[in-house]
This record gives sequence, structure tokens and C-alpha cells, in this order.
Amino acid sequence: MRQTGSEIQDFTIGSKSVNFALFEKEFGVYKHLVEMNGLNFQEVADLIRATCQTELKPGFTFIDLACGDSALMSQGLSTTSIAQYSGVDVSADALRLASHNLMDVPFKSTLEQQDMLDALAGMRGEADMIWCGLSVHHLGTDRKLEFMELARKALVPGGLLMIYEPVLDEDCSLPDFNARLLPILQARWAALEEGEFNYIWQHILDCDLPETAAMWLDLGLRAGYSSAEVVFSEPIDQYCRLFKYRNAALL
Repeated sequence: MRQTGSEIQDFTIGSKSVNFALFEKEFGVYKHLVEMNGLNFQEVADLIRATCQTELKPGFTFIDLACGDSALMSQGLSTTSIAQYSGVDVSADALRLASHNLMDVPFKSTLEQQDMLDALAGMRGEADMIWCGLSVHHLGTDRKLEFMELARKALVPGGLLMIYEPVLDEDCSLPDFNARLLPILQARWAALEEGEFNYIWQHILDCDLPETAAMWLDLGLRAGYSSAEVVFSEPIDQYCRLFKYRNAALL
């Protein structure tokens, strides 16, 4: 699927969209977590908007990887000087929702159904900002580095990559980290129904490969960014953190 403005065109890619009934279940749990601000999504969206306003030139281009329904970004970016928004996601169902959410925004938008690494591989120097939330941690360490490298090549000189990802405790194994995390998230997400929490927790056990904060920063520097920093940490437990990487500017 590729969407420009309100027009949608279908095309064939290697991966298939998930069954819509399954998508509705998965996305319903995710939306509940967003609505209760269970992972500080609103604070992160506010910081991204502020960064766009203060660090990017007017008329900037913004790429949203694993964009889902584009709800938070479409709302937040509407008050910035953005010229072009491009959303990428593997799910056609998510992109249909994104198409609706982007229908009345005051900037140009396109949506692409594609794996984010494949999408980045076809880009060169075209984005002022690349954003990806809670998705890069599903990749192994080597693939995370590949993601960082591809994203840097897709950025203009001086452009920014921002990612929001879970952070592994220093000197802690993943099983021990998850054992510590379980009661913390049970308390934080008490508003979720038991089935919703169990669904998310199983996803964490099956899919999440967090890195330490030091490793997240090091991956960016190894990928060639001129700087890497943490700009936000979740209060209390710092489970997820917002990282900012800057592509080197032309001399």
C-alpha cells in the first residue's frame, strides 16, 4: 500500500498483512496503553515536536518508521513547520487507520507498506528527522547497528534520528531484567485488564531485545553519528528512554 494525501493504492510486497481480527486485538491493547499514557508516549511526542521546532529548519521532512496509525505524530506535527511526513509500517491495517488520521493535516503526507530496514535501504539524504518508537529493540544487536547506519545515510547532513526504546540494566542478564521488570509493569499498568497485560507481557518475553543505555549510545557512534545522547527517561524506573543521534553536518 502506498498512500499520498487521501489516495490509496495497493501493491504486493514480500510480507503479508496480519489478519484484521488479530490486528484489532493487538492494536486495541496498544491503544489502551497509549490512552493511559502507560509508557509516557505523550511526553515523548511533546519532546519530538519541540525538537522539530527548535533544531530543524522550517519546511522539514519527517520520516516515521513503524508508524502504526500515525495518531500521535499527526497531531503533534500539525503545529510545527513540517512540509512532508512519510510513514512506514508493515501492516496495511495500521496504514488504513493512519490514512484516516492524516486526512486533514496541514502538510503533505505519504504512507508506505514496507519493512523499515528495506525502506531505509532505498533512501539517501532525504530526511531531516527520522523517528522510530518501540521497534528497534526487536532487532538483534548487529541488526540494530545496520538500522542505525541505514538511517544515517537516509538523513540530510545535520539531520536527526530519534528512537524510544527499553533499556537493559547494566551488568544484568535479560532473564533477570525481565524478572525485575514484571512486578514494576504490573503496578504501573494496573488499569489494564488481566488479559491485556498478559498479552503485552508475552510479547515482551518473545520479542524484546533491549540494550543497555551505554550500548544504545555506542551503536549510534559506531554507525557514524557525530553525537548520541539520552534526552528523556521514564520517571521512577527509566524503563524506556528517548535517544537522539545527530548526523554530521557538512564542513
